[in-house]
Amino acid sequence: MACDLPLRNNWSVFGQLTGSHSSYIDSLKLLGDFATAKGFWKLWLKISGHMLDANSCYGAIAVFKDDVLPM
Repeated sequence: MACDLPLRNNWSVFGQLTGSHSSYIDSLKLLGDFATAKGFWKLWLKISGHMLDANSCYGAIAVFKDDVLPM
């Protein structure tokens, strides 16, 4: 079993929805959180298929440290 490497900080991944929104923060949807290298790859594999789909409702993704508010 592979060792799961903890990261120094916890992180959150947001998808930025396409279309019109009143503000940048309103266009973000939390896709998941991770605190380890394995957790990142598990989340990435889960969301990357949706992000690469031509019918995706997300125009971009953003990764923020837990104590940083998306702005």
